[in-house]
Amino acid sequence: MADRQARPDVPVGLEAIIRRAIAPEPSARFQSAEWMARSLSSLATASSAPSAVDVTDLPPGTLVGDTYLLDRRLGAGAMGVVYAAEHVVLRNRCAVKLMAVGSDATPETRKRFEREAEISFRLKHPNVVQVSGFGDWQGVPYLAMDLVDGERLCDRWERPLSWAQLLDWLTQAADALDTIHAHGVVHRDVTPRNLLIDRQTGALKVTDFGVARVAASQLTDSQELLGCEGYLAPEQIRDPRRVDGRADV
Repeated sequence: MADRQARPDVPVGLEAIIRRAIAPEPSARFQSAEWMARSLSSLATASSAPSAVDVTDLPPGTLVGDTYLLDRRLGAGAMGVVYAAEHVVLRNRCAVKLMAVGSDATPETRKRFEREAEISFRLKHPNVVQVSGFGDWQGVPYLAMDLVDGERLCDRWERPLSWAQLLDWLTQAADALDTIHAHGVVHRDVTPRNLLIDRQTGALKVTDFGVARVAASQLTDSQELLGCEGYLAPEQIRDPRRVDGRADV
């Protein structure tokens, strides 16, 4: 901290890279010179980038928001791309979701992404993927959340699965949805694709609030059909703006 006060001109991201490079434990340092070089390059780009970058396939070592060091890509959806990452100060593993900023991105899309971060952050439940941070990196909104070492329910049930286990997971999902609805939130996209199974604990996690609706939100919902059509309630098809928690059940 003393060094930071003495040299306020040193970027926070550079400090994080230096701390990692000289960490006492080898396992906490950069695992290769290439990884460190990519982090430095990413920081340099961030200092001069005039517009949003393509986040489709970022290389390992990319430093996001001076805080999150990306590792590998985990997957992508309609709203963004998710990477495994590490917090450079806390040293904890997490997942970082960056909004897909393409030619079809609109202010409404950005607001929806920001709303996903806000909703997920205040929903505290063991069966809901928790969001721990939010920011903007080179014009790209991002959020940091729990890193779940698992698989989607839609993939898990391709293998033999007992009725008892399935019912247990569905019970966990219903309990999570009860808390979600108690906060005035309607998920609107509860599908096996958005239910994750943690390999370590066996717990189910509800994720992806990208199209969720908040009863008290000032953000105007369009009549665009949101969510996976095969799982939509009839009333959601008729008017996505006028649904309540029953559409999630």
